[in-house]
Amino acid sequence: MIATHCYFKGEYFPLPNTFFRDGKIDDTCLAVLAADYLVMKKKVGFRIAHRIMSHLSNYMQEQNKMFYQLSLEEYNKFCSIYTSKKKLFDEDIFDVMRIPVSVKVCAGELNLESLFS
Repeated sequence: MIATHCYFKGEYFPLPNTFFRDGKIDDTCLAVLAADYLVMKKKVGFRIAHRIMSHLSNYMQEQNKMFYQLSLEEYNKFCSIYTSKKKLFDEDIFDVMRIPVSVKVCAGELNLESLFS
């Protein structure tokens, strides 16, 4: 049975339908959110950001990890493939990818621009 809510710091958050694919949690929405972080906050080009996230998503599948389980080093693992920078993600990525925030963004209840200003 798949959870339709998540529990985080004393609160239950409903998970929007965008979090599910074929009855399993799908964090594609979170990959897009992380790519938007690179584009909006770090001024990385759209295609480059999505290529980085593609590599990171493949890595996550190989390691059987989800976004909330990644370290900062793992977030930055593939940045230097497409940019001259070895580090694009900062500690604030964890604020963006927290379950309550990401659920609200993926459900369309929270504006991304408000997170990056």
